[in-house]
Order: sequence, then structure tokens, then C-alpha cells
Amino acid sequence: MEIFNPWVMIQLGIVIGVAIRTFYPYIKKQSEGEVCEFEKRYYYLMLVALITIELGIGMLVASFGTEFIDTMPPMAAFFAGVFIGVGNNEMINRIFPKPLEPVEPEPTNAAAPQETHYNLPTVTLPNKGTEENSAV
Repeated sequence: MEIFNPWVMIQLGIVIGVAIRTFYPYIKKQSEGEVCEFEKRYYYLMLVALITIELGIGMLVASFGTEFIDTMPPMAAFFAGVFIGVGNNEMINRIFPKPLEPVEPEPTNAAAPQETHYNLPTVTLPNKGTEENSAV
């Protein structure tokens, strides 16, 4: 068996694509200095994404045969696998969103008046004589 077989490359691309979509947001937050913990649910979503991709590939092969993937160049198969992995994992993450946490209302002091600030633009009107008129 050839190591750069299109089937091997597409499977490798799928695993790398799913891993990129799973770990990239966490790594980005860590590099920006945010203190956060990697949630265990993303491991499960990664597993669901891999299983659904394999089921989808199995159904496509059962329906249309293997000629399309057999004739692909290995690098094209790899990049197709990466895009399939990233896209499917994104869909899985959107289908199973993070559970919402209850938001505590901000405490307000009823006795203190609430100040409202408006940022209104200043409009300058044409000069009439020496006086400058402006409206707010």
C-alpha cells in the first residue's frame, strides 16, 4: 500500500481539519492572554464530527463508488479532507451550541437618579454677518 494513497491522505486531512477547528479558538484565546479552560464537550463534539464524516463518506462510496477519490491527486485529497473536517466540525458546533448560563441583573439603586448621556452631533450653520450660529 502506498503511503500517499488518496484514501490515506483524505483521512489524514479530515482528522487534521477537525482538530484545527476544535483547538484553534482555544489556542487563540490562550495566545491573547485570556485565562480559559478547554471544555470537555469539545472532545465529544470532535468525536461526533469524525463519526458523521465517516458515515457520510461511507454513504457516498456505497452510492457512487470509489473512482472519484482513487483518481484524485494525493495533495488534493488531503486539502479536500481538511476542508471537509473543518466545515463539518463547524456545523456540529453550531447544531449543539454551548448551554446558556443565567445572567444576573445588575443591582440598581432606586433612590439615585439615572443619568443618560447622548452624543449628539454639532451642526455649524452658515455665517450671518459676524455671528456664528451652531445648533445641537
